[in-house]
Amino acid sequence: MIVRFANDVKIITNGNDGIIERSNRAKLILPGVGAQLQTLAVLLQTPRSSVWLSETLSRTHPGSTGAELVNKLLDEEVLIPWTLSSRLVDLHKETIDVKDYPTISPGYETARLLREYSGKATQKLPPPQLANVNLEQVLLKRRSVRQFSGQAVTKVNLSTILAMGAGLGGNKFDEPLAALVLGGPVAKRTYPSGGGLYPIELLVYPLQVETINSGFYYYQVLSHRMVSVSPSLPKDVLVELLNEHPIQEASILLLLFIDFARLSLGKYGEKSYRLALIEAGHIAQNVLLIASGLGLKSLPICGFNDEQLSHAAGLNFPYEVIIYVLAIGGAT
Repeated sequence: MIVRFANDVKIITNGNDGIIERSNRAKLILPGVGAQLQTLAVLLQTPRSSVWLSETLSRTHPGSTGAELVNKLLDEEVLIPWTLSSRLVDLHKETIDVKDYPTISPGYETARLLREYSGKATQKLPPPQLANVNLEQVLLKRRSVRQFSGQAVTKVNLSTILAMGAGLGGNKFDEPLAALVLGGPVAKRTYPSGGGLYPIELLVYPLQVETINSGFYYYQVLSHRMVSVSPSLPKDVLVELLNEHPIQEASILLLLFIDFARLSLGKYGEKSYRLALIEAGHIAQNVLLIASGLGLKSLPICGFNDEQLSHAAGLNFPYEVIIYVLAIGGAT
């Protein structure tokens, strides 16, 4: 069991004795364990296993029984279980254990194929433009902001962010564009993907982009265009779905999502989820640095109403879920 101190615990030593003070509770006096309590306070700067604590206390203070003190503090609720650690361990183990899932050609993933290739070309995007960018300056200028200027960005800027951050880089490759796996998404993108499966897809919500109306658009990588998938929302509703993050004056929202119904995810089983999150981080860093190179600011957001935002974007929650939102705009 992983344990930590309760929030209101204060440890005091009086000679060899230990005293525990807590709000709304009587003092707990523990004779002869003052030194052990001081050691425990150092060890528990981060949650630890109760067994490890018991063994370490016994080893550090010969002649004492660490388990007796740890169990006493658990009974008195001075120490409390920290269940998040165990839950995270279990979640991670789910991505490690070998499981037998069928490997089926991604060519059968009709939903992904329809999103990638169908739909009316609501917004054709111009070629990206990213020139004379100094990587050192881009890295130094990249900072999360909580206040945007409200200025509109150009369609070219949006195109550059999408193509260079999450696309094919403007189709400037020597080799023909093709999938890395049979029937899979077009490869040769500007970020790595486990097994070439590219599970992360992008929705774009232009708040203030020249000549483009607000609403949810799906970004089609191969054709470098956006297809409308869901109508715009009142700005106050959008802000509420994003848990009051200050995006009112931002120019662009990029919403990264994953379709859990993809058959190709069987290639890696539960590890597919870990790989998808890693991929989302690759895309996000690309986007944030490109925005910086364009003189724009950004705010990465993970705190949002998962279900309602996914529904508003036209996704089939919980099988299609938004996992990351990036707000981009001019700086104040």
